[in-house]
Amino acid sequence: MAGYEVKQGNIFGRIGTGFGKGLADQVPKEIERSRLSAGLKNISEQKDLTPFQQFAGLVSLPGTTPQIVQSGTDLLRQQAIIDSLNRNSNRPSPRPDQTSLDQLNPDRRSATTPASTEAALNPYIPPSGPDQEAMARELMATEPQVYPNIESARQAVSSQISANTQQSNARLAKRELEESVQTGAENKLKQEIGTLGAAVPGTILSNLQQKAVDDVRTKKLSPDEAKVQYGKEADDISRTFSNIRSWGGLGLITKNPQDLIKSMDALRQKAKSGGYQKEAADSLIAENGLTPQFAYATIYPAKDIKPLNDVLKTLSNIQPKAEKVAGLPGLSGVGVGRPKNANADKLTLEVAPQLARAMGLEGSPLSIGYELDKKGYNSQLWKQYLIDNLSSLNLSSHQIDELQKPQPSFFGWLNDWWLKSFSGVK
Repeated sequence: MAGYEVKQGNIFGRIGTGFGKGLADQVPKEIERSRLSAGLKNISEQKDLTPFQQFAGLVSLPGTTPQIVQSGTDLLRQQAIIDSLNRNSNRPSPRPDQTSLDQLNPDRRSATTPASTEAALNPYIPPSGPDQEAMARELMATEPQVYPNIESARQAVSSQISANTQQSNARLAKRELEESVQTGAENKLKQEIGTLGAAVPGTILSNLQQKAVDDVRTKKLSPDEAKVQYGKEADDISRTFSNIRSWGGLGLITKNPQDLIKSMDALRQKAKSGGYQKEAADSLIAENGLTPQFAYATIYPAKDIKPLNDVLKTLSNIQPKAEKVAGLPGLSGVGVGRPKNANADKLTLEVAPQLARAMGLEGSPLSIGYELDKKGYNSQLWKQYLIDNLSSLNLSSHQIDELQKPQPSFFGWLNDWWLKSFSGVK
């Protein structure tokens, strides 16, 4: 029996057949990939297509799979969000929001801040239901790629309202804490001053309280440390004003002139360093009955301002020889019945502009008037010049306040003379 022979196929033939079959399957796929790649590139290069046109182009490409469609959709949505942010970066957000208050600078002399005060005066009030719905619809209409349906827009509005409410409540809570620090520091200082029995003018007390609060706010001092420090300062100021009250009446006879001058110099220095010059000058007027000119000349001496002192030195003394007031021996120079130079008014107006420039914002108009009177010029005309030119001279608030002081009476001049007689002050 003839044997059955199985012919061995050529291995290279079989490999070639398999390779050919595989190549036949692979070539269409490569072509498909190439077309898909070219199509995706073409879509990406067309910048003016709407998101829908881009999506339509994507799903129509040959070889597009569900996975590619999903990935492309996600990328389109991401790009739409970026484009939306870029377009709306300079337009007001339709979301409810509050004006930023954090950039306002706090008052450095107070624990409370403008931001917290504004939050207390204008707390955030959530919009009504219809308003919220309108805001959601506007969001969906203006940013459809970010908020594709009304529910997502409603959620965004709700989240923003919740955040604004929390921020407003936090600011209100901060305001309460600030007020507790403010009132706590002020009350502790008041109690300390009361315990010490100190008596200071209200404006000085307010200034001390502001300093105490500022030191507590900046953590420089604790509330108890602040009350001790500024309570001691208030007690020292109280003693100073008590000393002022002793500079008058018959008690002057018992005082040593040099000691009195030293006391007046010490007052001037303390008042300047403590920031209560105006209060000290007004106390001299109220407690001792001095003229405003002499009181302010004592506390704000013109010689302390060099440019002003230089101008005053150049002024000639035009004061005629003083005559004694009838019936009042020894009161020459008191200011009543004193003869005046016929050209005093004219000369006063001539030097007034120069004096005003040299006075600056720190000089005292009444102190300058005092020096002008001593040389025979018209101090009242000098004051009137300043009043008539307020708008152009740009005077400080304390200078304007001085101009409102009333003209001295005879008894004011008499009190000046009495104090100067025993102190030697000129």
